[in-house]
Amino acid sequence: MKPSFALITIWLFGASGLMGLAHAQTPGYGGLGEAWTSVPGSEGIRAGWRIFTAPQLEEICPNMGVPAKLNVPDTTLRLVVGEWFSLNRLTIHALDSDGRAISPVPIALLTENAAATILLL
Repeated sequence: MKPSFALITIWLFGASGLMGLAHAQTPGYGGLGEAWTSVPGSEGIRAGWRIFTAPQLEEICPNMGVPAKLNVPDTTLRLVVGEWFSLNRLTIHALDSDGRAISPVPIALLTENAAATILLL
């Protein structure tokens, strides 16, 4: 049996307009959902299909820390056909320029459009 692969990409939301990119005209990518990064010292993100509105992001983003980097400890996921994978199982920490975890920030979870044939969205 030939293995199938899917690429999941993570984008930071912000006042820069990534909201539109993530869910509208991003060529080659489809939206999996939106999330808050993991709370420092814990695992798992808070993910959902649509958890932010554009006005909420305009209000939230200017008042929070800006991560220098996103840390994803497990860069490879093993997905099994026929078994459900909850996006909340992903661990993604936002880090400052000194490598310290900061409070959760909003992100978008995207996948290659080609992966739509193997992912149940």
